[in-house]
Amino acid sequence: MSLQQANDQIKFRIPKIYILFILILIIIASWIIGFLSGLIEVTDILLNFMGFISMLVSITMLAILGAIFLGMYISHRTLTKRGFTPFEISMLEMHEDIKDIKKRLGSLEKELNKKGNG
Repeated sequence: MSLQQANDQIKFRIPKIYILFILILIIIASWIIGFLSGLIEVTDILLNFMGFISMLVSITMLAILGAIFLGMYISHRTLTKRGFTPFEISMLEMHEDIKDIKKRLGSLEKELNKKGNG
């Protein structure tokens, strides 16, 4: 398969919600830059307060959504079955060894019971 065929098979689309969040962040950043540079003059205290509250709510919602996505990513990485670590492999081997020892002890116990009763 050539590189062009591989690129044709891969279709990558940005979700609409990501575009919405990026637009919200761009609007907030442009409003802050305009306010700090003096391009936007807010003389009405209510308008300034409402702008602050709307930005605060928007950033809070984005932060909560980001935290949710981060939690989903971390839980997915920890719960994904990839294979065993060396420690887990040694514990599984030890568990098998214990099973073998129990079987041997059971057979020895049966032999001793036969000799004792016989």
